[in-house]
Amino acid sequence: GTVNGLTVGLRDSRGTGVAAAVSWDASTAEAVLAPTGALEGAAGYVVRVTTNVQDLFGVPLSAEYALPQL
Repeated sequence: GTVNGLTVGLRDSRGTGVAAAVSWDASTAEAVLAPTGALEGAAGYVVRVTTNVQDLFGVPLSAEYALPQL
């Protein structure tokens, strides 16, 4: 699959990458992102998905996607 640590990532409110493990759960068709260290409680975080992620037919996302600040 195309969902991995290079195509899905976590960034803090300053735009700095945060170490996280990324995997694909085929049984639920969901990407799983798990930070590998402690997160700051008051900080905001954004999950980014790059255009290198492809659907089942090999078609990439048309634009990078960022989930709203968590």
